[in-house]
Amino acid sequence: MKKKSITLFSILLLFCVCVVGEIIAVDAADDVLDNLQIPSDGTSVVSNIALQDGISYEIVASGTYNTGGTPIINYQQDAMYTTQDNWATHTSGQNGLYIDCWTVGSKQWDAFNAEHIYRYTIVGNGSKISFRIHDTSFKDNSGSIYVQILGSPTVPQSPTPTSTAPASTSTSISETPPPSTWSTPNTPTNPDTTPTLPVDASNASPTPTSPTNTSTSTGHPELFGNTFVIVTTLIVTVAVASVLIFTLRKSK
Repeated sequence: MKKKSITLFSILLLFCVCVVGEIIAVDAADDVLDNLQIPSDGTSVVSNIALQDGISYEIVASGTYNTGGTPIINYQQDAMYTTQDNWATHTSGQNGLYIDCWTVGSKQWDAFNAEHIYRYTIVGNGSKISFRIHDTSFKDNSGSIYVQILGSPTVPQSPTPTSTAPASTSTSISETPPPSTWSTPNTPTNPDTTPTLPVDASNASPTPTSPTNTSTSTGHPELFGNTFVIVTTLIVTVAVASVLIFTLRKSK
């Protein structure tokens, strides 16, 4: 009975570890920061986000597009490779998907992938990046390549508040102009000689301006939920194991 108890407890503990490990793995995965569709007509598509300087991002390119020929299904191209027999064979050339930091002939999507999914790590320089499909002729192309930019979302630093200095209360008050410059009381005849009345800065109530929040992601709001699941899984595992051990010992 003791061996059975230990076996059951080990199985439950292993299950708990697997659940917790899966949660941690999912939580640690990079988020999709941008989705782009790159047409096969050679049009350049610029990312919606700027890649922060010195931060690594993963570019994921997927899908195929038609390059003409008859039957059309036979002539296809993915981000890196081309075929004329519906992927029974494939070759690599200059055509395909390029990032703006690459030159023609220097595609870096690595080895052929039968699912036509390719990944590339790029380090940001503070600017947006663009993608385009290169071909010697675009008139018979159709379809698109899809691109995702993956990375860990970061909350941009809060802008430094601009302090508005109140008007100096030590400003000297101009003397009242002589009566000859006034046609009626408090009504200036010459706009250029309009007296500047002092502003009581102590009673001024400047309207605060809230800084614009440019963040598109707030990080991992599900972290608290995952922590709750982990703790609950551990508690349930220990409780079930304890009940099983107690039952087996009592039956013995």
